Amino acid sequence: MGKWVIEPQFDMINRYFAENGLAIAKINDKFGFIDKTGKWIIEPQFERVWEFEENGWARAKINDKWGFIDQTGKWIIEPQFDEVWEFEGNGLAMAKIKNKWGCIDKTGKWVIEPQFNRVWVFEENGLARAKLNGKSGFIDQTGKWVIEPQFDRVWRFEENGLARAEMNGKCGFIDQTGKWIIEPKYDYAIIYEGIRFVQENEKWGIIDQEGKFIVKPQFDKIIN
Repeated sequence: MGKWVIEPQFDMINRYFAENGLAIAKINDKFGFIDKTGKWIIEPQFERVWEFEENGWARAKINDKWGFIDQTGKWIIEPQFDEVWEFEGNGLAMAKIKNKWGCIDKTGKWVIEPQFNRVWVFEENGLARAKLNGKSGFIDQTGKWVIEPQFDRVWRFEENGLARAEMNGKCGFIDQTGKWIIEPKYDYAIIYEGIRFVQENEKWGIIDQEGKFIVKPQFDKIIN
């Protein structure tokens, strides 16, 4: 018969232990971290927590605010944000306060002031998608608009340096200056393994990097 390594006592345990040997556990509606013997290393005191990141910090929520704790449960960045994401390779983390998004550094200081409706992860080219007043564009790591918010929606840049963008209900492709390389004339567009699938009149086809059809729209559905 199987022997209990950790006796059943928790309301929830994350099925994975992190590299530091800790796992998220919940009891009495509070979250903390246990080791592989079931011992509380960080007492259950938080409303919500995320797994530890590579820098040894974890996001934690208390009194409806998010901050970062270390592996002893000590606050490294005090809980003050309405929402926060993990730190990226550039040392910034997206954070939200008073319904606006910006980016903080590892001291909790705003590097990009909270001003956007939404900010996404920074890409290898140093740009991040951002949304303001219902329009999307791209900002740099100082928060400056590199591609002005003018699109209804944008997607991340692909390896070829182009990004899908939508304007007035039509999709096309822009370069890293925001210039249309393939005009927005398709009902929808998908890039999969470098292939550009586009939809016209409810049919799917394939175009080249200049927007010319390689395969005429003829398929009802594309499945990846």
